[in-house]
Amino acid sequence: MDALVMDGKTLSSGAVSAVRNIANPIQLARLVMEKTSHACLTAEGASQFARFMGIPEVPQESLITEYSRMRWKKNLEPDANPVECQMGKMGTVGAVAVDTDGNVACATSTGGMLNKMEGRVGDTPCIGLSYEYQPKKAVALGQNRKV
Repeated sequence: MDALVMDGKTLSSGAVSAVRNIANPIQLARLVMEKTSHACLTAEGASQFARFMGIPEVPQESLITEYSRMRWKKNLEPDANPVECQMGKMGTVGAVAVDTDGNVACATSTGGMLNKMEGRVGDTPCIGLSYEYQPKKAVALGQNRKV
């Protein structure tokens, strides 16, 4: 899973990518923002940081929905259309908040694409691909979408 947190007031951000066994990757991304001088931690490095920070690991099976399992199985069929298997409910969740002073904060998390290549990092944890800061505005970006 991938996640990004950004504080528009300070322009601080933190991200994680390719994390496993973490129930709330946004919480881990926030710790990257608040407790390190790094922009993004990935894979095993992110997992080591999570353990160091006391973030509990959860069984990977607990993070897989029946809908996702059904889509994965459908994609294994010999006549499967990989593009069609990507359609439907997706796992990206985003939030933007503005306080009374107009300060913007945002966070996004995703389970990623079905059957993605090992090591692939999507747009979610990348500033400028998932979020960018513009004064008094929140801009959510992504695969051919702009909000």
